[in-house]
Amino acid sequence: MKYHEETLARELFDELQAKFAGVASPPKIGCGGVGVHWDCTVQQGEYRAVIHCFSYRKQEVAEYCTSFAVLDAVLRAKISAGLRTRCRSATIAAVADWMQRPTLPEFYARHAEVDFGKRAAAALHEQLRVASPVLSSAEHCDLHEDQLRFRNGDRTASVGFPQPAVGLPLRTRKSSCLAILAWDRCELLTWGVDDVNQLTRLLQRWVLDRALPSQLEREFAGIEFNKFAKYYENGNPVEGEFIESWNSIQKGYAEFFQRPFVPAALQLLAEMRSRGFDRTLRVGTSLYSIFVSRSRRHGMRDEQPYICFSFTDETGEFITGMNVSTQLQTGGQLQRTRYTEVALTEPIVELLQQLAAVPIE
Repeated sequence: MKYHEETLARELFDELQAKFAGVASPPKIGCGGVGVHWDCTVQQGEYRAVIHCFSYRKQEVAEYCTSFAVLDAVLRAKISAGLRTRCRSATIAAVADWMQRPTLPEFYARHAEVDFGKRAAAALHEQLRVASPVLSSAEHCDLHEDQLRFRNGDRTASVGFPQPAVGLPLRTRKSSCLAILAWDRCELLTWGVDDVNQLTRLLQRWVLDRALPSQLEREFAGIEFNKFAKYYENGNPVEGEFIESWNSIQKGYAEFFQRPFVPAALQLLAEMRSRGFDRTLRVGTSLYSIFVSRSRRHGMRDEQPYICFSFTDETGEFITGMNVSTQLQTGGQLQRTRYTEVALTEPIVELLQQLAAVPIE
């Protein structure tokens, strides 16, 4: 089977060869890959460019992600830069320029899209040094590639510079930064902002002053924190994260699953919620199974205590009733029981109560 990515890479390879056809000392040009992973490589001495070609299946939109490097004697990158764009001609132009062995500042001056996020983050960092020395200090701020990261105890924030509408001229883009505010590693707000002064005030209030979400919603027009914020502000963040996991699973089953077990599964979830287990347990899914655990965040380890309600047999066929698997101790023995009906029986309630007594992980 030939994937679209291979076609993109071979077309790019042909155009690169044509681009350097009249050059007295042309660079080495290669093309290779397997499956959906294809790239072209162009190298002139220690200057190398690797272009990864890929696309999004639904729109068949091509993108080119190029890594530029100057290699040392053992082929490690002494200097590196990157460009991601939908514009093939812009990619070829940048690669051709890189083969002319420019310095990085010279390369930046001629190609505004190269390292766009990294350069924007560095520029903002310099602005913050003047506007808010405390916020931008090493105690509270790190410059990490194309992001600025801020911290003060369990309050954190990150600011990045996404490149929307890749492939369009940079002047046509809205070059706003994206600020993400988190409390104890739970993201509560994602906000696009253009005004550096406004961004500085927001970060100061969130990180340094530890202002509450409701305060910031009153102070900044257009800000709206997500569904988790009220739980953190009211002092019950874990319970809130558990409750919202149940809301999400019920909504997903009701809207997206057209399977015979779904009505009974939704009823089971509702019955468990009526007993208050949505406040003490996190719920999640894996294919046609429902898992409950004491995991603080999404994702579980194999040895972690849990209860699983499965609506298929070992072959993947749907069954009448359900299989209930329990592991109530860390690394404990897994117990499986077959039920002919999907119902919240008292023995299952007892298992859920035992699981709810396990420490949160």
